[in-house]
Amino acid sequence: MTVDGVLYYYNPATEKVTYEKPDELKTDEERKEIAGEWVWVRDEKEVWLPGRVIKKETNDTLRVEIKGRGTKQLTRHVKNEPLWPVSLSSLNRLEDDMVLLDDLNDAMMIHDVKERYKKDQIYTWVGASQTVLVSINPFKRLPIYGIQMMNEFARPAPNKILPPHPFSVANSAYIRLRIQAQDQAMLISGESGAGKTETTKQILSFLAEIAGSSTNVEQRILSANPVLEAFGNAKTVRNNNSSRFGRWMQVHFDERGSISSAHIENYLLEKSRVVSLAKDERSYHIFYQLIISNSNTLPLENDASKHTYLAQSRCFKVKNIDDKADFKDVSTSLQQLAFTDNEVNAIFSLTAGCLRIGDLEFVSSGDGSQICKKNNTVPLAIVQLLGLNSIEALTSALTNKAIEVRGARTLSPCSPENAREGADALAKAIFGRLFDWLVQRINKAVANDDEEQNIERRFGHKYIGVLDIFGFEIMERNSFEQLLINYTNEKLQQHFNRHTFKEETHLYTEEGIDFEPIAFIDNQPILDLIEKRPDGILLLLDDEITAPKGNDAKWLSKCEGVHAGKSEWLSLTEKHASASGRAAIPNKIHKNYEQQQQQEDFFGVTHYAGDVKYISTNFCHKNKDPLGRNLYDLMALEAPGFDIVSQNLFPPLGTIPRRQPTIAGQFRKQLTSLMKIIDAASPCYIRCIKPNSKLCSGLFETASCVEQLTYAGVFEAVKIRKSGYPFRLAHRQFAARYRILIDSKRLNSISDLAETAPERTRCTALLNLLQNQEFVDIKIGNSMVLYRAPEHRVLELLRNLALERLVPIAQRALRIGTGRVYRKVLKKVRCDLQAALDSPNIRDDAAALDTVIDSALSRIGPHQTLFPWLPPELDSVRQRRNILQERLDLDEVMRALLNDPVKSQSYDDLAHCVRRADAIAAVPGTPQQMALEQNVRDALNQVAGKKLDPIAQAAIDVLDKALMETIKEEARRARYTSDDLKRIDEYLAMSDEALTKLQLKRANELDDPDRVVNREIKLKQLMIETYASMYQIPIYAGLREKEEWAARKSRIYTSATKRQKIADSMLKHQSNAIHCALSDPKKRMDAIEGIPTTKDFDKKAVLMFKCILGFLGESKHPYPESLGSECLSIALSDESLRAEFYLQLTKQLNENPTPASIDQAWQLLAAAFATFPPPPSFENFVALFVKQHAPLDKQKLLISGLYSIVYGGERKNPVTAEELPHLIARTLNSEISARYLDVDIVSTGSSTSLHNGNNHKMPPPPPLVQH
Repeated sequence: MTVDGVLYYYNPATEKVTYEKPDELKTDEERKEIAGEWVWVRDEKEVWLPGRVIKKETNDTLRVEIKGRGTKQLTRHVKNEPLWPVSLSSLNRLEDDMVLLDDLNDAMMIHDVKERYKKDQIYTWVGASQTVLVSINPFKRLPIYGIQMMNEFARPAPNKILPPHPFSVANSAYIRLRIQAQDQAMLISGESGAGKTETTKQILSFLAEIAGSSTNVEQRILSANPVLEAFGNAKTVRNNNSSRFGRWMQVHFDERGSISSAHIENYLLEKSRVVSLAKDERSYHIFYQLIISNSNTLPLENDASKHTYLAQSRCFKVKNIDDKADFKDVSTSLQQLAFTDNEVNAIFSLTAGCLRIGDLEFVSSGDGSQICKKNNTVPLAIVQLLGLNSIEALTSALTNKAIEVRGARTLSPCSPENAREGADALAKAIFGRLFDWLVQRINKAVANDDEEQNIERRFGHKYIGVLDIFGFEIMERNSFEQLLINYTNEKLQQHFNRHTFKEETHLYTEEGIDFEPIAFIDNQPILDLIEKRPDGILLLLDDEITAPKGNDAKWLSKCEGVHAGKSEWLSLTEKHASASGRAAIPNKIHKNYEQQQQQEDFFGVTHYAGDVKYISTNFCHKNKDPLGRNLYDLMALEAPGFDIVSQNLFPPLGTIPRRQPTIAGQFRKQLTSLMKIIDAASPCYIRCIKPNSKLCSGLFETASCVEQLTYAGVFEAVKIRKSGYPFRLAHRQFAARYRILIDSKRLNSISDLAETAPERTRCTALLNLLQNQEFVDIKIGNSMVLYRAPEHRVLELLRNLALERLVPIAQRALRIGTGRVYRKVLKKVRCDLQAALDSPNIRDDAAALDTVIDSALSRIGPHQTLFPWLPPELDSVRQRRNILQERLDLDEVMRALLNDPVKSQSYDDLAHCVRRADAIAAVPGTPQQMALEQNVRDALNQVAGKKLDPIAQAAIDVLDKALMETIKEEARRARYTSDDLKRIDEYLAMSDEALTKLQLKRANELDDPDRVVNREIKLKQLMIETYASMYQIPIYAGLREKEEWAARKSRIYTSATKRQKIADSMLKHQSNAIHCALSDPKKRMDAIEGIPTTKDFDKKAVLMFKCILGFLGESKHPYPESLGSECLSIALSDESLRAEFYLQLTKQLNENPTPASIDQAWQLLAAAFATFPPPPSFENFVALFVKQHAPLDKQKLLISGLYSIVYGGERKNPVTAEELPHLIARTLNSEISARYLDVDIVSTGSSTSLHNGNNHKMPPPPPLVQH
């Protein structure tokens, strides 16, 4: 096997290597299984299946046997039956790069993608350059997007090959941007439901995590997603969260590689969805969010079905979409994006106003119309929501049409139908302009303050652009919107063609390589048909709407007259067909609209993805997107309620061009600008595929996927790359990479392989020495060596084998040399450290010890990567330095305590000082310091009885061993004794077994185990409250010293003020990642197998804290539930991290200013109580924290959950994102058994069954105190 674990075969006689099992090694069964000729056979459902040729009836006719499906007669050379040969062994070798497949054909490619999908390997490369990625939507949450995975792709291990992933695409783009200083473009495409939006969010989250910023702008960029999704996404029959707009986001980076700002451009929002819905679809999410979250602040109905616009589809709720929770995310995001309260109120009010406009009804009134009187509350609601002056102004604008003749305006009454059209146009205009303004306002929030003043400077920064745009569409009824969408995809496909195909040809020409001409589909004629001046169909459409009495029929007639006879133009009506002399094209795509075909005119375009028929009806109307002048003036002049209306959405007409551009004209301009940006950048592509129409996981509809891969140009791209030379390295790179294949003796004896030889000569000589491998497809060009997949596989296999031999030798030599240097350094450092410890002048001087520590670290530092071991003398010096400081601090505390008449009688304060003194007893203080310490101990002895006697008696009553041990230790410190303490000594002298039996006897005396457990837990709570000072988080013995924690972030003992500020924040909420663990793995408080290194422990702790931040909403992440489950699984799998987990969570609940974050933290704690218990040493600390800090409505349930997990034990399996809500509900369910609550109960028969057996023996209560 190779170092990658791949099986290979090596023939010593011929020195050949291969992945294919030689015939000599195959068993009889293997030979029988693969015997005969196998070909790919067409199948209606699976598209292609492998079949064995059982008979050749004629030269062109075959009979093929398909496993499980009988036989089939086939004819060669038929277009739909290419009969590609297939090797059965190759079906088991799945590749993460399609170009590496043994057999190149559509059947093998779809087989590779399909089988990988079954294994949840949803990503596949197209080519060694790794700039084209195929992504198949799994329709389920996979554990491959967490922070740990981001770190793996951002900092990949040198010898680890990472699988295909959007993170890899994003990381490569980021590296190219940093190294080559070239702008990057990531083009994400696919049909609705293919996962474009999710992929975009993954990429943005990755860039935010690895690049970050000093101004937190990356979090504002991520905060834009919930807002854009709410206002721009909707449920369609194809996708529950379909983006109904396209967006191009540029993320700008400064010279340090940090994110400096961002800019978003939006394209072609589907405004018609506001007023018109198909069955089983929804309008934009924000409408439903407003309704379900409205607390009578907006005049809306409390049921979406009562609003006319929304009621059309009869679909109001969507599986896996929580509108109420999503609305909270939107509100939070608007705050994070610095929207003012007035702006937020205006946004929600105007959005609600669009809904209310749909509730208006118009009836005839004389020559015109009026608003139906039964709707008398609706106009008032609209006036309020839109901030209008009066109902009269609204009514007049909707029921009249303004006509201007020679500068004079007159009003003409509207029919009810025209009034309805005007109202719909108004709703679309408000929502569309509001969406555009939202994008502009978000751009302001994510722009650098300096860049905001100068757009040109903003675009001067290098950027990574991410395009999330609608894929090619062939709908049942294709109209104006589909033409623009498909026009966009034609443009993008042309870019893909140029980059993937034309550059291939150019490269081979430049390299002087003989190659067969590469054929590809050039779609420039289709683009000319659509956009070329003066007769492109969109240009003719723009002309038609300005012509007198222009209409759809005239426009279609002009198009037919200009384009008839072109192969890209399809005449679809009998009249047009006969005029052009061509046969009418039958409706091959959709067969359900024969009736409409008789009433409506059609035309067709031969797109790169197939023929598409468009209904020409309403093309002119949609291209105008008309809003009457009086309706515009209504919003511009009669809506003083919101500033953004007159200032941004509907500026006075004097400030805008008199002639408004058409929709097609605006879109062409936007698209041209976008393509210029993309053409200037270094592109990469993510082709998203929807595996099935049912939106369910595990189902792969092969026919649909083949169609999508064809539309995306993937098959064609693979063929071109495979037919050419997809692997290419510069001469120097090739020689350097593969010179390792030649043994050192031959390498040194051949002059053409010397470093001084010309690079091309070295490549030629190297390949000549590898002639036994029969490399037939390696070409040496003018500046590069080019080769194909089979050669690449063998070269890499040979290199892996060589590295397998050489890497350990090189590593050993490096370590030996470095180790010798380090040993000398270490010897000198250790001598200096020991001298400091032996010197009375230095060891008792804190400043002198600081100097010694800094000197040692500066000399050791460079060697830490290879040799993480530190001399024990360094720890000794550090400890002595800390103790010296602790002595000084403790002196001040003790003097103040003895001088205070109240605190000098406080057992808790005195005991705390004694504990601190005991902790540093190893280093004696000065005589004055020791005398002061003795005075405190004497004072403690005098007050100990009053404090310790009740607790000692309670410990005896319940026979709690841990509490008795603690009392004994406390009494020893206070030098106090009593009869109860003597009894405690007797109990503690018993064996564990004897004491356990006494505890069980006490628990069973009343024959009421539920009540016994209940009362003991209550007693435990009382003891914890009484002795609360012992269980405050800051004095937990497993904590790192806060000074040490602070020192790990900044230079040790440099800035005292800064160091103290960091130290004081150790156990307080913070919104950025911690730098190391809060607990110290060396302070082992519990019996846990395996002691992790400090480095590994800190690494896992930091990762866990990042996950907690993401779940709490402190850092934006598209899947916060995944991060919650990830941090729980980390602590579940590593027992040493559990105290750390609970410490981190209590830290985030301490002085947290954000209510939403606090609520999430309590929910995560509830989930933890259903996953794993805190360590025994930390259990009581957690219990007291919950008692003192949890919300009243959750307090008892959380305490109950804590003891439930202590009794029941941890779960066995990792936590998934889907399980997380159930774990939270399990703890916060008010129906939980009262056994673990502190309410007094009397058990029923159920408790007896627990007590009497059936393998449900009642365990003893958890210990009251652990140490």
